[in-house]
Amino acid sequence: MIAGRGIPIDSVVADFVSGAAEVLSPDNDADHWDVIEGQGSLFHPGYAAVSLGLLHGSQPDAVVVCHDAARSVIGEWEHCALPSIADCIDLNLRAGRLTNPDIRCAGVSVNTSSLPAAEREPYLDRLAAETGLPCVDPLAGGMQPDRRDALRRLTEWSERRAAMEFALRVEEWALRQPFRITGSEWHHATCVVVELACGDARGRGEAQGVSYLGETADSMTTQIRGTSTNKLKGGIDRDRLHWPRCSRPAVRATRSTAHCGISRRSAVAARSGH
Repeated sequence: MIAGRGIPIDSVVADFVSGAAEVLSPDNDADHWDVIEGQGSLFHPGYAAVSLGLLHGSQPDAVVVCHDAARSVIGEWEHCALPSIADCIDLNLRAGRLTNPDIRCAGVSVNTSSLPAAEREPYLDRLAAETGLPCVDPLAGGMQPDRRDALRRLTEWSERRAAMEFALRVEEWALRQPFRITGSEWHHATCVVVELACGDARGRGEAQGVSYLGETADSMTTQIRGTSTNKLKGGIDRDRLHWPRCSRPAVRATRSTAHCGISRRSAVAARSGH
């Protein structure tokens, strides 16, 4: 949709999800990668069908498994425990071989923001040893399997955090054409934007919220102003930005917006040595 055309997968009849994914990701130049978000998990009791359709239709040569180090159950389905990463890799490869027999797992991307900084590197090293694959937190340590130098620079920046400029606003984004799903139609998107800056390192986070979880632009801006404005201005990092993790769904988009701004700024600071 960013390119001005596309197919909202939520509006596609189930029979045609694989075909829609195939249309959007045809064979490409051998020196080019199309990156396709998997939309959930093959283990999700509510959304596995979409994930499987995308996997079959896009026929990927490689998959990257994504994981949250703090999560042990599926969000909103607390009675469903997460599988092991090994089981997740195995099921994705077995399912993917239906349309691409040469599919392989290229690595594991982990959100380690819930771990103390000193525990991130050992955690990723253990995971890499268990899977035999590169395991990285691309926001905290970069994309390369050798993360130590990037993590060191990020830690040094965190220890000398300076006050940040903080901006919060609501933007209305007009859609090129109406977005329709059963019973609803949207002509614009209301987006909460957080921008953080310190020197030439800048970060931006955006969130639209999820209507059926009770998230609105007003509720998210109220939560950000009431919970985090002073902390953010004071130079807080992700480890010290505390919101309840799973107990209050309505704060998730709010937390994610601020986290994205902090993460982007942190990544710029780590790369530049600030």
